[in-house]
Amino acid sequence: HPKNPCRDVPEGHIDLIPFEEYVSRVVWAEAFPSWPAETLKAQAVAARTYAWYQILAHQSWDFDVTDWVDYQYMCDFTTPSTDAAVAATRGEYLAYGGQPIIAMYSAENSSPTRTNPNVPYLQAVDDPVSFGYTRLGHGYGMGQWGAQRWAERHGWGYIAILRHYYTDVTLQVGAVLTDTAPPRVAIVRPWNDHYLTGNRLWLLPNAADDSGAVRRIAVYLSTPLTTTRLLSQTGPPPAEGYALDITPWADRPLLTGSLVLTAEAVDAAGRRSVSPPVTVGLDRTDPRLTLLTGTGSLILPGSLSLSGTLALSPTLAADDATSGVTHMALGPLDWRWEGETFTRTLSGTLWIGRPTADPDALNGQAMHAAPPDPPGAWTRSGITLPANRPYRAYFRLKVGDIASTAEVVRLEVLIAGEADPIGLRRLRGVDFRAPDAYQEFHVDFDYRSAGTGSFGPPLILRVTFTAAAPLAFDRVIVLDSPIPYQPTLPAGYAGNLRLKFIDAAGNVSPDLLLLPVALPTYPLYLPLVRK
Repeated sequence: HPKNPCRDVPEGHIDLIPFEEYVSRVVWAEAFPSWPAETLKAQAVAARTYAWYQILAHQSWDFDVTDWVDYQYMCDFTTPSTDAAVAATRGEYLAYGGQPIIAMYSAENSSPTRTNPNVPYLQAVDDPVSFGYTRLGHGYGMGQWGAQRWAERHGWGYIAILRHYYTDVTLQVGAVLTDTAPPRVAIVRPWNDHYLTGNRLWLLPNAADDSGAVRRIAVYLSTPLTTTRLLSQTGPPPAEGYALDITPWADRPLLTGSLVLTAEAVDAAGRRSVSPPVTVGLDRTDPRLTLLTGTGSLILPGSLSLSGTLALSPTLAADDATSGVTHMALGPLDWRWEGETFTRTLSGTLWIGRPTADPDALNGQAMHAAPPDPPGAWTRSGITLPANRPYRAYFRLKVGDIASTAEVVRLEVLIAGEADPIGLRRLRGVDFRAPDAYQEFHVDFDYRSAGTGSFGPPLILRVTFTAAAPLAFDRVIVLDSPIPYQPTLPAGYAGNLRLKFIDAAGNVSPDLLLLPVALPTYPLYLPLVRK
């Protein structure tokens, strides 16, 4: 082992080790003792769950696990930090359907992680902190370096980390003879240190207790001036969480103490505990262009059109009242694909969805589907782009139900012939601001090619209708990965261009189309008109 030599034992030698001591040895060997405490706790729960699953699966064997990477690595050493993580989570495990899961993890799972088709809880997830990192390992479940980044950069607790990487699981506590500990409680959604951008708040608490009984759950919102109880109910929180209407809330920047959520759990004995705080911002307004000067051109779809020349770079200015404009993204105009041109999958004798006239779509046409249509996908194949660089795709969609916490659509970017997407976004009804109103959502993808050509292998864009709510798909555009906002066009961009401004919450401006046409230089002051 690179940290310290392990005890050398003959092949086939069997040791009998107390269970929690085994978990401590695994955490030391699998993680770095210097990592944040919450990352080490997440590793402890994953290691304990994985081992428990193997014990139950191999009851007729002479041994439960090996000490090598075909199971999980274990050595003879522990440190105070890893021992503390194991002690703090003693008896805790991840469950699906009431049973311990095979909590697979690997060093670097990249983004998105991979789907293991053998179990329902190892689903691919979008993992922004791991985007652009090279996958090191099988890619299923928790990425250990991703867990480190979530804790260090965004202050995530271990329960939030675990519930992020393992789909539809709950954190449980093994039964004990004497229950003396308060319940464990955490808010899994919304994400700490992130913005809300819609009018529904998806609250997803996790509460567990040694006795197995959570008597009451409550969630509070604190601002610098007030504390408000958002909900209180008897029993444990429901698996689907809560969807709260936050339309009356005022938009607020993401600042310490601005919008702070905490959950409170009470067990059957009356013991109370409070979750780590989750701090969020709220920004439901798209950035807007405020100024274009010099020689340039601009088209705002559906409102007005002006032209100029890009021989001299124009000066651009944009603003956002809440979170501020932080980035911009550019790309060619022809990286655009209309929803009604996508290929529909066939379910029995039924095609999924139908191209439909839609006055709210940018070109008057969109792909529509609604229950009782069965689930299915719309795909566009044969797309090629310059390889070995990151991109961002923007899908323009609307749904009929914004109160649903169910997944209503899945957006994917794939390389032809490969099962795992290189870009992924799962959207629930609560992610949309308003019913039947178009909104753009982005999917980041890292387009790497093993070949030597300037263009990579063909891509597939896929929109999956889950049949949970009516869905309309207008179009998708692809732009280069965002760069920091600046008032002039960056070097290397010329010709017909599409430009979007992006605020710190991830909201995007309408398309700005820059077209090189020779006209005299003049200043231009524009309000943004959005259809």
